[in-house]
Parts: sequence; C-alpha cells; structure tokens
Amino acid sequence: MFYQLALRQFGNFGRIKLEPPPPIRHLVKLAVDAEGDKVKESGMSPEEVTDEITKLIVERAELLDEYFSIKVNGKTGELESLPSLLKEYTPNLDRLPQFLMRLGPEVDWADEKGCFETLLREVAYFHRPGPIESFIDVETSDDDNGGDDKAAKWQIEHVLFPSMRKYLSPPKRLLEKDVVQVADLPDLYRIFERC
Repeated sequence: MFYQLALRQFGNFGRIKLEPPPPIRHLVKLAVDAEGDKVKESGMSPEEVTDEITKLIVERAELLDEYFSIKVNGKTGELESLPSLLKEYTPNLDRLPQFLMRLGPEVDWADEKGCFETLLREVAYFHRPGPIESFIDVETSDDDNGGDDKAAKWQIEHVLFPSMRKYLSPPKRLLEKDVVQVADLPDLYRIFERC
C-alpha cells in the first residue's frame, strides 16, 4: 500500500520536519555498525562505507528534496525532513538509520527510471509498520514498550486499516493466493432465513 501511495504522490509528498535535524553521517554510521559482518563482505571498512553513503546522499540532495521531500542540508549534512505518505501516520523513526544506509546500496542511482522506482520502494519500506513486540493487553502492561505498542496498535487500527480500504489496489496474484473469503453476506442471510 505504501508503494502505491508513494507512486500517487510522486513529486508532491507531505513533509515530516525533523527538529533538531540529525546529522546524516551519524545515522548512517549507526546502521553500518549494526550491520557488522555484511559491511566487511563489501571489502570496505565501516568508515569508508559510511563516508560513501553520506557523500552520495548529500550529492543527491536536490533530487531527494524535489521528488521525495527528503530535505538534506548540503552544507551541514543534516537531514531536515522526510516524506509523509499518510496524514496522521508517522513511520517508526527508529528505522531512520537503516533507511538512510539503504539509500546507498539498494537504490539504482545509474538509471533514472530504476532510481525513481528503487527510491520509491525504499520510502515505502521505511513507512511500513514494524512488528508489535507484545501480543498481551497493553493496558495491563507495566513495561516501557506498553505505550509504544499501544500507539502502534492505534495507528494500525485507526489509520492504516481505513487507508487500506480506501487506497489499496491489491494485485491479482495477492487475491488468488493470499486473500481468502471467509463469509459472504447474501449466503449468510439464506442460511439464517432457514432457521
């Protein structure tokens, strides 16, 4: 659904302003450090990977701002805004370092069409809701994640599900394989009329 929303709003995204704007290099470094062995497989040191991705994002600041509402201050290297795909929905900003890091290797910067497609996919991937950690009733939970889980559940129930109903156009392969009809209202009326 988020990819479809990103396609519809291409070049006209809302903005999530970040105050204070975080330094991109620091966020990318957090994600690179979290990757550990995968970075070593690239043949570059973590510092080199961090520098390359940060340089790439800062060099592409104009494109990112114009088409994707990802505003980067080229002088200070700070991230000033992110795209907003749905009103009243805020993506999990804990995934921001991973999102910025993935802008390096996961985006096809060499081909214009490929660049837009992969960037839209990364924006959609960043906006997806993550798993809710606990399935217990958050009203009775005393730990710190209870409030986060409650907010995530509220967003899913009151923002995402209504948006799916309104905006999602599922592909036929999804309808054929993954979506199963549980009941049909006219058939239920016929069954209960007999009773």
